[in-house]
Amino acid sequence: IIADEPGKTMNLQASHDRLVKNLAADKFESEMVVKLEQAKFTKADLKGIDTLLGAYSTVYGGLSSRNYNIEKSTKDSSGIVLKPGQEYSFNGLTGEKTIARGYKAAPVIESGKLVMGIGGGVCQTSSTIFNAALLSGLEITNRRSHTIPSDYVNMGRDATVFDGNPGQDLKFKNPFKHSVYIKNYTYGSKVISEIYGSSSDYKNIDIATQVLGSYGGGSKTISDPSLPAGARVVEKYSRAGYNVVTYRQFKDEKGNVVCFDIPVWGFNYITSLGWELCWHDDNHNAIQRWLIKKKVTKQQFDKLTKNKIETSNSLERIPTAEEQLHELVK
Repeated sequence: IIADEPGKTMNLQASHDRLVKNLAADKFESEMVVKLEQAKFTKADLKGIDTLLGAYSTVYGGLSSRNYNIEKSTKDSSGIVLKPGQEYSFNGLTGEKTIARGYKAAPVIESGKLVMGIGGGVCQTSSTIFNAALLSGLEITNRRSHTIPSDYVNMGRDATVFDGNPGQDLKFKNPFKHSVYIKNYTYGSKVISEIYGSSSDYKNIDIATQVLGSYGGGSKTISDPSLPAGARVVEKYSRAGYNVVTYRQFKDEKGNVVCFDIPVWGFNYITSLGWELCWHDDNHNAIQRWLIKKKVTKQQFDKLTKNKIETSNSLERIPTAEEQLHELVK
């Protein structure tokens, strides 16, 4: 690791004024006015980072404006050192996706359908980073799936982001005793996210998803007195919704699953009705509503969402996520 050094930023106006003053006094040498800028992170911050904890990539290509947004957001969200306990915020790094900040118009998902919007494509960047964070063992603190499945990751593996109040961010914390370094970049037709850390914090992790069920997909007719008699207009085409559970499998050096976790962020809710149904529901997903319907206590819910579920190596198979849900809330 190369030791850090302060950078220098020149004050143009002050340097110009000093030069003019010196020339008026027949002095033909003048020192520029500079300000020392400390390094964004230091050699000490990188101490202990010696291995790749996890990495993930997705393939992109198509509309040039979408490609540009992906490449810009990838660059803006990269080069970050997270010290122990610190939190990563995708929106905090990229800022608002506006034309003034350099983003372009491209397709975005809004209310369950594709429309043109500023910053379209950045969700592929955030989803790529989300998967790298999962594989690195980081603690996901804020994440939500799209209202329709994405074509660049499987269901349960995406992370939507959008501006606004409250908006939606991708956030995760460093739970380790050592710092981690997040590097995002594009190469060819791939978005790549790599997370480096201490070899003592490395875990052999796989991500598994399971579709618990699907529903909807039918039609819904709404009377509109402004239309001529007998006229019908398709506002948007319906699509099925899915309940998907996402969890991490922790393996030993021989590749045997020793435990897995099903945290709160693991429950995904993709609905054919879009944000109208999902956004106005304080519980955010169908699984949590099921738990409330069953009158699960807070203690049982905490046990379900926070505890790792230990499994025996002697078992021929790992119980499904749905079986574990029912077992824990008996």
